[in-house]
Amino acid sequence: MRTHTYPGGAPQVGDMRMCTHPIPKERTWWAICTCGLIPSPEERTRFRGKGYQEGFIEGGQLGEAEGRRYGLANGAKIGSEVSFYKGFVVTWKCLLQNNQDAKNSKKEKALNSILEMVHNFPYEDPTNEKLQEDLEKMRAKFKQICSLLNVKPTFHTEKSVGMSF
Repeated sequence: MRTHTYPGGAPQVGDMRMCTHPIPKERTWWAICTCGLIPSPEERTRFRGKGYQEGFIEGGQLGEAEGRRYGLANGAKIGSEVSFYKGFVVTWKCLLQNNQDAKNSKKEKALNSILEMVHNFPYEDPTNEKLQEDLEKMRAKFKQICSLLNVKPTFHTEKSVGMSF
C-alpha cells in the first residue's frame, strides 16, 4: 500500500482534497485510490463512462434473457390456445359428419371457418400486427360455435397439479 504525505497532515474521513496520482486502468471502475481521497475529476469521468458501458452491457444481457423468457411463456400460451381450438374443431367435425341435416350444415360451416382461421394464424411471425386481432376473432368464433353446439366454452391455461384416473 502506498502512503502519501500531504500538506496539512494525513487525510481524514470526509476530506475533500483530490488525489493526484492516477489509478491504473486495469483496476475496476469502482476502485478508490489507496490513499483514501476522492478521485480526480478526470478519473471520476472515466469511472462514470466505464460504469455506464458495463451497466449498459449487463442491462442488455439481462433484458434479452428476460424478454426471451417472456416471449417463450406467451408464445406457449398462444400456441396451446390455438391448438386447443384446432383439436376442438376436428373432434366436433368427426362427431357431426354422420348426421347431415340443416342445423349441422350451419355448425360445420362455422367449424370450417375457425379451422381456416387456425391454418392462417401467423405462427412464424410474432411481430405481425394482426396477431392479437386474429386471436380475438378466433376466440369470438369459438364462443359462437360453442353456442351453436350448446356446450360450455372452457379453455384452461393452468397446468394440472396431478393426474387423476
